Amino acid sequence: MYWICAAILDDTTQADLVPLFQRKQTNPADKEANKATNVKELMVEQYFLPFLVSHLRDQKTEGYSIMATEEMTAKLAEMKINVTPQGHYELNKLSKEHYIKFRHHFIEQKGYNKSWMANKNEKAMDMLLSAFCLMMCKKVPTELELRKIEKLHERVRLLPNPCNATSKQVGCVVRLQVPTDDLGEDVEQDNKAVACNSQAKTLPYSVVVLNQ
Repeated sequence: MYWICAAILDDTTQADLVPLFQRKQTNPADKEANKATNVKELMVEQYFLPFLVSHLRDQKTEGYSIMATEEMTAKLAEMKINVTPQGHYELNKLSKEHYIKFRHHFIEQKGYNKSWMANKNEKAMDMLLSAFCLMMCKKVPTELELRKIEKLHERVRLLPNPCNATSKQVGCVVRLQVPTDDLGEDVEQDNKAVACNSQAKTLPYSVVVLNQ
């Protein structure tokens, strides 16, 4: 996602946004005229957050998970941030003080993630991390009038780093991949491809399923 945003921003000049600013100046009250009409205009901050929220909200997958680094996990442990039974941080219930601290660690310090720190396009990283922070903390501005985002914080999640696990098992990752070879005939699976425990919330570990 970062590379897409960075590539668009790197290819965008002020001249590319002139038509947008002209439309806004000519018809400031016309909502249709003020909508972004291309990907470069979507990178303008007032359009980027609604676009990303709508994209992640409407995805057919279960959600978008971010694994915290060991340093970030330690910072959240110091703040005593709870982890939900589903295995992600309960960031939607942060106090104002903790929310400010979390923004500092997650956005300004880039979650202490070396890969994020190495990314050269600062604007792309800041836009993405700011948007993720608002979604995970349930702080998406109401004035955006976005529908069906009450549970968006459950779809965009920050997970504790398993390196700090002590008493609980780390769990496993099940990767499902669509076969590319022609088998020549249909094979009856008898619904035995993947077995899921019906009481997953009570298990001392989590199983993440990645569809490919």
